Amino acid sequence: MVKPLAENNPDTYKPSCAWILGHIGDRYANINQYSKAEEYYLKTLKIYKQLAVTNPETFLPYYVESLGNISYYAIFNSHFTDAERYANEALSLDSTQTWVKTNLVTSLLFQGRYAEAEQIALEIMNIELNGKPIKDAILEDLNDFESKGIIPSDRMADVERLRKVLLNYEQ
Repeated sequence: MVKPLAENNPDTYKPSCAWILGHIGDRYANINQYSKAEEYYLKTLKIYKQLAVTNPETFLPYYVESLGNISYYAIFNSHFTDAERYANEALSLDSTQTWVKTNLVTSLLFQGRYAEAEQIALEIMNIELNGKPIKDAILEDLNDFESKGIIPSDRMADVERLRKVLLNYEQ
C-alpha cells in the first residue's frame, strides 16, 4: 500500500518508505537474520541516495547513515569488500562520521589487511563514541563477530593482535 503512494507522490512518501524499510532491516538484524537485514538496508540506501541527489541538505545525512549501517551488516554476511566500499563512500561524503571507521577497521582486518586496519584504529583511538572510547566499540564488534562465527578462521591471529593493541592502548 505504501509503495504505490510513494510512486505516485515520491516527494511526500519516499522518505517514509526509506524509514520503514530501514526499521524492517533493524528488526531482521535483531533476530540475527543478517541477509534479510542487508536486503532491506539496500532498499533503504537506494531511496536515500535518490533523495540525497535532489535534496542533499535534508537527506545526505540519512544516506550516509544508511551506508554506515549497510557496511556493518555486510560484515555479518561476510561481504567484507562491500563493507569496505560502503564505509569508504560514507566517509567520503561525511568524514565526521567516525563510527563508520569501526566498520572499515573490521572489514579490512577480515580481508587480511592488518596494517591498514591497525592504522585506522590507532588514528581514531582518542575519539569517544556514545560516551565511551571508540576502541571499546571496536572490541565489542570483534567479540560480537567472533561469537557469531563471522571472523574468517585464517584471520583470528590478526584479530587477537589487534585486540592486544587496543587493550594496551593508553589515551
